[in-house]
Amino acid sequence: RATGMGRYAAILGILCLTRIKRHKSAVFWAVIVAGCLVFVVFSGSRSPLIALLGASAVIAWIKIKSKITLLSLVLVVLIALWPIGVYDAIWEILTRGEGFDFTLTYRTTTWSMAMERIINVSPLIGYGFQADRAFLDGLHMHNAFFMALAQAGYLGVTMWVFALLLTILFMVLIYKQEITVNLRSTSVDVYAIMAFSLILSITEGTFAFFGNMWLITAPIIAYSHLSYLRYRRSKIVKIT
Repeated sequence: RATGMGRYAAILGILCLTRIKRHKSAVFWAVIVAGCLVFVVFSGSRSPLIALLGASAVIAWIKIKSKITLLSLVLVVLIALWPIGVYDAIWEILTRGEGFDFTLTYRTTTWSMAMERIINVSPLIGYGFQADRAFLDGLHMHNAFFMALAQAGYLGVTMWVFALLLTILFMVLIYKQEITVNLRSTSVDVYAIMAFSLILSITEGTFAFFGNMWLITAPIIAYSHLSYLRYRRSKIVKIT
């Protein structure tokens, strides 16, 4: 689907955005980022677009050392975009010209059905892999938390949330340690794509089932845990 391709274009845009530096190759990477952004917009991929903007904010926060400069730059850009109708265009893209949909394209209706047909029936252990497709007339849950809850129940979702929060904690601790040196592009990639996946998980099943996004986020989770173990080991060595 076009929206699925938009998700991959957003990820490519993130990887290229982290590589924009002050030398000749910056133009090359910037052109690719612009192309990816255009593709995401015209593919109608609303969730990946919002997640891409969130990931871009993370990249800016990491790369621009002076936070006062960053906030000033953001303020100037926001003011400059107002008179030329950019916000109206963004609103049209996100709502597809039909006004704000409080059901998030019927996602809230699906979540209510899930509570009634799956979670309330088997609250402790859920109904297993792809429970939404089996018990919701072929519908997709479109939310990582609700999907994990339907598949694994309260027991499973508790461990799932714990693992996700632990990964985020590890990434924060690693960032605080790495910020003292110049972060490699790979490290920035990890933070940005993790932010992208977290935002996307609000309206998609990221993290909750074996799918294409899991193939991207699983190595990031493993990388974060291994980096934290290396960080802890280095601290122990310094103490001893």
